[in-house]
Amino acid sequence: MLPVLFAAALLSPFASFADEAEELKASIVVRCIYHAGEFGNQLVDICVRDDLAAAQALRKYPAAIVDNCAGRMQDDGWTRVKMCADEDMAAEKALAGLDPQHGSLVAECRAKTGRSGSAKVRACVDAALNKD
Repeated sequence: MLPVLFAAALLSPFASFADEAEELKASIVVRCIYHAGEFGNQLVDICVRDDLAAAQALRKYPAAIVDNCAGRMQDDGWTRVKMCADEDMAAEKALAGLDPQHGSLVAECRAKTGRSGSAKVRACVDAALNKD
């Protein structure tokens, strides 16, 4: 009996991961049918394929960026969440490359834009810098 319990304990994380993957796929299929179903099966298939690929890619992204984008964009699908995350990561890189004298401007723009993401912060900073 003990070897059976041990084997079950070892396999339970895999079952959980498989359940999560199936749940994710099911939610993607439902969303794609709802949003693209009227345009035919081919578009639904493309939507599902792209969203699954985006969801997989997002596993390697910083959790804070993904969480922020998912909170704002998930109804539009994982492809849109990935686009948001890509934009925010590029914006963070650009903001980090600014002259340190612009630190207060960056902080002001972060406060002004709230949880809108780094792309909005960068747009705010760029607008302020180009204003002069």
